[in-house]
Amino acid sequence: MEFLKGFLKHPRAVGAVLPSSVHLANELLRHVDWKTTRALAEIGPGTGPITQSILEQRHKTTVFFAVELDRQFVKLLQSRFPKADIVHADARELRRLCDSRHIQHLDALISGLPWAVFPSDLQRNLLAAVLDSLGPKGKFSTFAYIHGLWLPAGIRFRCLLNECFHSVETSPIVWKNAPPAIVYHCQKE
Repeated sequence: MEFLKGFLKHPRAVGAVLPSSVHLANELLRHVDWKTTRALAEIGPGTGPITQSILEQRHKTTVFFAVELDRQFVKLLQSRFPKADIVHADARELRRLCDSRHIQHLDALISGLPWAVFPSDLQRNLLAAVLDSLGPKGKFSTFAYIHGLWLPAGIRFRCLLNECFHSVETSPIVWKNAPPAIVYHCQKE
């Protein structure tokens, strides 16, 4: 219900009416090497389905924090995951957030942000923050709902990923998610 209320209140910030499925979470985390990942962040965790998967899978020495803009979601996440580092902030502040945690760079970054509803300048600014926070071999994974892939903002976002990253792999469609989605797995270098 919190997710639906968030969508109805701020559809351009939440971007979905239902939380992500465990199947989408597994695909988003498929490229994370848990043995070597020392620092990982999540932007746009919403109600926390991906956060939960990260917390279940991460190595005990992996530093993790999640960045959420919506105050209601932050409160929900902090109550669901009291030991997790949940930050009320804008994802464009990633570098500052890393610095304040003495993280030189992130090895992996997972995004639940609704990229297809963002204007061009916001997409570019957020991706600049992502790139600035990732290490040279950093990995970035995000998803897009299949119905938004052919919208102008969805097409623009895919082109921006190709501009910004050395490689971009598109997953098969995750049908066991409402709505179905694909995942972009991006490698910085």
